[in-house]
Amino acid sequence: RLVGSARRVAGRITARVAPTRVPASELFAQLPAMANALTYETDLLDEITVVQGGGGLVQTAYALLSDLLSLPAPA
Repeated sequence: RLVGSARRVAGRITARVAPTRVPASELFAQLPAMANALTYETDLLDEITVVQGGGGLVQTAYALLSDLLSLPAPA
């Protein structure tokens, strides 16, 4: 699967996108070909995953950017 990831460590954000081997037991491996998923790692709720079925590139990119811009700034 093509997997993108971003992390904030010590106030610095690092991001990467790369083909990644995903174990068959994980949700990402079980998604249909045109589905997208985004997992947020949170402090209080552990992981939250949002799945979009059948979104195109433009819709996915816009939705992701919109979601990221809506996140509160770190304290």
